[in-house]
Amino acid sequence: MKFLSYIKCLRVMQFYKNATIFAPLFFSENITNIPLFISVFLVFLAFSFASSIVYIVNDIADKEKDRLHPIKSKRPIASGKVSTLEALALACLLGVVMLFLLARLHLSASIIIFAYIGLNLLYSFRLKHIPVFDVFLVGFLFVLRILAGGIPVNIKITPWIIFAIFFIALLLAVGKRKSELVHIENKRKVLDSYTEGILDAMLIVSVTACIVFYALYCILGAHSELVLYSLFFVVLALLRYLYLNLKKHDVESIEHLVLRDKILFFSLFFWFLYMLFAFYQDTGLVFVFS
Repeated sequence: MKFLSYIKCLRVMQFYKNATIFAPLFFSENITNIPLFISVFLVFLAFSFASSIVYIVNDIADKEKDRLHPIKSKRPIASGKVSTLEALALACLLGVVMLFLLARLHLSASIIIFAYIGLNLLYSFRLKHIPVFDVFLVGFLFVLRILAGGIPVNIKITPWIIFAIFFIALLLAVGKRKSELVHIENKRKVLDSYTEGILDAMLIVSVTACIVFYALYCILGAHSELVLYSLFFVVLALLRYLYLNLKKHDVESIEHLVLRDKILFFSLFFWFLYMLFAFYQDTGLVFVFS
């Protein structure tokens, strides 16, 4: 069906990346504040539509190259199920909906989202071909997501968490490139500038930085002493991801990897449950633990 092809163009399955918009709400222990939650949810929707616009433009620009990729060749634009003209019309429609949402949000949210779109377009047409900067920008775009979720509702998040999330995003970007370098024959051009050794070193640096900044958050930024013990889950998840990557497993799709690897899945799952308990044990949100 044509409608399903349009939906696939939006990359709805990638919207989970925008969940970091809720990080300021979660880590400031305000996730149960309904008015704030609604405000941040509107930012999430606007950001998701912005992401879809970027995906569509990027898919149009890369459609010839994507046809050589074993996975990307199945995308609607690359496969020809959605024409370039139809894709542009869809992007314009999403832009109208996004502007409608932005009109109801704080001005700072609009500025951040337009900056996100601009940087993404620069990334798609130029910056993704620059070694190191290509993965750095991926991490920085996640920082914009955090700011978009915090500034409009006047929630300040500790810089330790901002840096921790930045390095997690950097880790996943480097891991994706390592997996592509090892497993994909027709890979992106920038990978000609990388070697497995360089990417492995970047993986180790990113994992180390993640652990350090998250530990600093637990010690200096968290309001509850219980949060410190969540470090065990974080270290396990990060080391497991590093192990899988260094062993040359296919980790290009993090969402599939998490569902496929039980250790990674349960370390993240129990981290989330534990953080709910540490933050919201007195609110009734985690009554299952009482």
